[in-house]
Amino acid sequence: MMAPASAAFSYPSRIHPLWIPVFAVAYYLGGLFAVCFTATDGVAHIWPAAGVGLTALYLCGLRAFPAILIPDFFIALSTGQPWETAVIWSTGNMLALALSALILQRTVPRDTFHTTSTTMARFAIFGPTAASVLSICAGWVGATLATRPPLPNLGHMLWGWFLADFAGIVLIMPLVMAWTTVRPRPALRILKSESLALCLLIAGLAWAIFGTRLGGSYHQYPLGFALFPFFIWSAFRLDIRSLTLILAAVGTYCVAMTMVGLGPFAHLPQPHALHVVQLFMAGGSGATLIIYAILHERHAAEAALSDSRDALQRAYVELEDRVSERTAELRQALAELRAAGDVYRNIFQHAVDGIFQTDGAGRLTRANASFASIMGYSSPQEVLDHAGTINAIMASPDEDSARLFSQLVARGSAEEFDFTGVRADGSDVWLAMSIRATKDDDGRIISLDGILRDISERKRCEQALAQRAMHDELTGIANRYSFHETFAHMIAHARRRRSGLALLYVDLDDFKLINDTHGHLAGDTVLVEAVRRMTSRLRQSDLLARLGGDEFAILLPDTTSREQAESVASDIRDVLAAPFDLTHTTVTTSASIGQALYPDDGATTEDLLKSADAAMYSTKEAAKTQSSNTSDENEQ
Repeated sequence: MMAPASAAFSYPSRIHPLWIPVFAVAYYLGGLFAVCFTATDGVAHIWPAAGVGLTALYLCGLRAFPAILIPDFFIALSTGQPWETAVIWSTGNMLALALSALILQRTVPRDTFHTTSTTMARFAIFGPTAASVLSICAGWVGATLATRPPLPNLGHMLWGWFLADFAGIVLIMPLVMAWTTVRPRPALRILKSESLALCLLIAGLAWAIFGTRLGGSYHQYPLGFALFPFFIWSAFRLDIRSLTLILAAVGTYCVAMTMVGLGPFAHLPQPHALHVVQLFMAGGSGATLIIYAILHERHAAEAALSDSRDALQRAYVELEDRVSERTAELRQALAELRAAGDVYRNIFQHAVDGIFQTDGAGRLTRANASFASIMGYSSPQEVLDHAGTINAIMASPDEDSARLFSQLVARGSAEEFDFTGVRADGSDVWLAMSIRATKDDDGRIISLDGILRDISERKRCEQALAQRAMHDELTGIANRYSFHETFAHMIAHARRRRSGLALLYVDLDDFKLINDTHGHLAGDTVLVEAVRRMTSRLRQSDLLARLGGDEFAILLPDTTSREQAESVASDIRDVLAAPFDLTHTTVTTSASIGQALYPDDGATTEDLLKSADAAMYSTKEAAKTQSSNTSDENEQ
């Protein structure tokens, strides 16, 4: 069995306030539509505005009151009702819908409105039924208290009123809820070939039964019920938006055709024919929606059951694996216990990590071959003879041993204790030591057992990562973070020494054109070459940094005049003006450079950057103006 197409729902957390005027307009248009189809007895026997109003109050709460009260009042006036009756009816309708919406909010969660049979049953009870009953109470009060003579057939009017609201809510509210809150994934199933064919079949069947003389000619047969199997089929194949749309469209069409005297119920006197078709469509639509909810529930239950089975199967497999692993571990442990001495000797002698043991004073008593190899000795005995103690293998024995033994005294162990060691040839090596102390009853350390690892490669990698964090990955020069950190240090240095500092802000002109024309690889080549050229014109003490894209910054310490800074800027412009060789062509670019001096243009990094950036853009604009003037002169 295929699940409903909109099994995956996405509900917004709240309805936007702009929906309220939309609901107001929809309510008013729905009321005018119903008035246009008012029967000869003066009663509107279908009232789709009730479905719009109940949905608005259900979704928006008290904020939607004006969207119901005001349109209802003007609709009542448009039918010729006195303003007193219009006030009573519009107020009563609003209060009836509001009370029903309040009950729905408490009993029908919005995120399960279309998806469970329980919520659909609650909707049928507390939605159309409760709202319609409360609404006819308001209608009775309005008709009784009106200043005109009372209606001659009040009971007939109230029954028609009830059916109009009931059918309007059953057909409209699920439709409005589906199209204002549900975002189905995937797209509408009505666009699929099978679903489209199904909808066309329902439309054709509805036309044949209700839109032609066929239904009236064979009214003794229940032709209308021929629609029900296709409604149920729709519950299986359509998503909720498409389903509610086809139900509302067919329901409206059947009511309209019955009013003009067509269909299987047209042989009944009006308005009884309308009442019957309303009950017929409300019952069919409600049953279809409940079937859809049941299908959705079943699909969700099957999915949950499938997930549970999969989880249970995974847990079973995992449990079996764990049992097998544990059994293997226990067998291994038993085997190790039987040959504990041999295993320990094997591990000690052939372990990759260095293993050692000391006495309470830190003198080495045992060491394996890996320990000797790490420390640069030919044999464990040579370690014991020449190194002697743990302190002897430390580059900074006073500091490192103090840290180590403080941890041993406090915690009884030291895990991954990093320090710089001294090998037999005097070279340094980064070491990590995990060591545990054995204490006597008085808490004194009587021996130490430890493992030693060579972590030099890891330290080199960490240093390389730190280097990469401070430098631009493409060009190898300082990055933005490194630039700001160095800039602050240079300003502090210049402030202390009362020396100058210049900042050049460099932007490559038309660099985006190079990227767009020749590709980003060509752009990267230009950037690398530009950095090489700029570096060739700078001192060892100067700093070149890439701030991002084609923007660079140059710090010139001990630069006190603009002439000095401009001289460097001129050199930079010259070297960047030369063509850049690419694989099959050459490109040219230029540089716009702005400069700022400390402390003339600012005393902080932010002020100097703003000043240099502004100067750079002024230079760029001046170059554009000059280029434009030159072009104009050439054209003349």
